[in-house]
Amino acid sequence: MADLSRKNLRATRGFTLPEVLIALAVITIISLAVFGALAPWLSFKAGLDNERKLQQVGTGFQAYYEANAMAVERQPAGNFGPFVTSTVSAQNTCAPQLAAFRNFSAWLGEGGDTIVNDGHKNPFCILVSPNLTFTHEGVTLNYRNVAIVSSGPDGIFESATTRFDAQGNLTLGGDDVGLVASGQMIQREKLEQTLARMNRLASIYETYFTSRFLASRDRDIARYYFAKGPTTDLIEKVAAVKMSLPAWELFVRGILCNWLICLAIWMTGRTTSDTAKILLIFWCLFAFIGTGFEHSIANQSLLGMALFLPHDAAVTWGAFWYNQLFVVLGNLVGGGLFVGGLYWMVSPYRVTEAAAAPVSQSVASVVTGS
Repeated sequence: MADLSRKNLRATRGFTLPEVLIALAVITIISLAVFGALAPWLSFKAGLDNERKLQQVGTGFQAYYEANAMAVERQPAGNFGPFVTSTVSAQNTCAPQLAAFRNFSAWLGEGGDTIVNDGHKNPFCILVSPNLTFTHEGVTLNYRNVAIVSSGPDGIFESATTRFDAQGNLTLGGDDVGLVASGQMIQREKLEQTLARMNRLASIYETYFTSRFLASRDRDIARYYFAKGPTTDLIEKVAAVKMSLPAWELFVRGILCNWLICLAIWMTGRTTSDTAKILLIFWCLFAFIGTGFEHSIANQSLLGMALFLPHDAAVTWGAFWYNQLFVVLGNLVGGGLFVGGLYWMVSPYRVTEAAAAPVSQSVASVVTGS
């Protein structure tokens, strides 16, 4: 009976402490060997994933800039679409911009929750340059550069990594890697496209002028522009009326005219839609021209043509300056008082000149909050 009890006890007992310790030691050794063998591959995979994400974000930034260049340049310095220059903490880590990446996901081809971090699972650092300028083909253009920086496996934004300077240069230090979306190249390409379109229009006009006007035997310019005819008669009649109006009527017409013109300019400044700008300008100018109000610059063209064309005695240089005197006074009152002055009186905003902020800050000053 005793032998049976010993056999049952031997069959049901668990592992002893030495056995457990030996098993744990063997498992640990095997794990270290496996992870040691896999570590280079895991690091290689993280590097590839990091490079892919950098390229993906950089391509998205470039495409957004090309499609929204004008809107980007109207943003305050340090902003790019929904992004702002990243804040660096006291531990030299960049604050994640999850909300911005979510809003920007349509340009990235990936959800903001997954691409907000680099391949090493650290938040991307976004650096936006100050507003920069350059001259190309005689035209001064505004632009800004945007950098996407990965802080590397350690997640530390290196002190050797400098922010954009006044020339748009960026220096990466330590294991930080990144890409720069350059606004300069985009603005240069857009200017060259605009100049190419203007050259095509000029070429089309030149071809038409050469083939249709110069090829015509009846191209005598005096015949069309300086000879008496319906066109010159109309110009002369309109000029004679404008030169003979009473002074008070010229003054009032000048007020109403520049009121409409300055109102068109003011309204276009209050909207960002190009279609709305065109419509607002059209209707204000249509009202000014249709009602026959007086504008000094427009009158300089019309009355000047009448003086240089064959005209009657009613059209004189003295009458020209008479018209200009009272129309200019009316234009000044209409634009300066009835638009600018009234808006200044009712506006609740008063703009004060602020002290100029430094163009850039060092990483150390950002970290300390100075």
